[in-house]
Amino acid sequence: MLMANSDDSTDSLRATAQLTIFRNRDGKIEYLFLKRQNDSDQEDLHPWQPVAQSLDNDNHVSDELLKQAAAEQAGIKDFTYLSDELSEYEWYADDQNGRDVVYAAEVSNDTAIFPDLHRYSEFEWLPFSMALSRLRWSGGKTSLRRLQADLEARL
Repeated sequence: MLMANSDDSTDSLRATAQLTIFRNRDGKIEYLFLKRQNDSDQEDLHPWQPVAQSLDNDNHVSDELLKQAAAEQAGIKDFTYLSDELSEYEWYADDQNGRDVVYAAEVSNDTAIFPDLHRYSEFEWLPFSMALSRLRWSGGKTSLRRLQADLEARL
């Protein structure tokens, strides 16, 4: 679990819980990605993302926080599985730095997706290779590779 750190270099990091939502369609894992609305004149080079929730100063991630994020951002009300923390990684960009804590949730194949249209313009269910290409940070890619390997071992 992500915990607050008193080191000044990490206190300034934006902390986010990332929820990788997946489904199993006939033995093929698909991942839900949401396309962010672009409100600026600049092109967003990485507009696709899993469900993500900014964390408060205490950086506490609970099952309820993850369920609320999935409901608000994608209209998902039920999971068939919700993981413990899978991984945590830091990322650095020109204008911001962050720390993502990654979780996974499985939904049934008939789960309807209703993206928050104030945040997202569309959604897609993607196979592993396409989902991997949509992730920007190497830590996120590593997390998805680990999740995929774990899911393949369970099939």
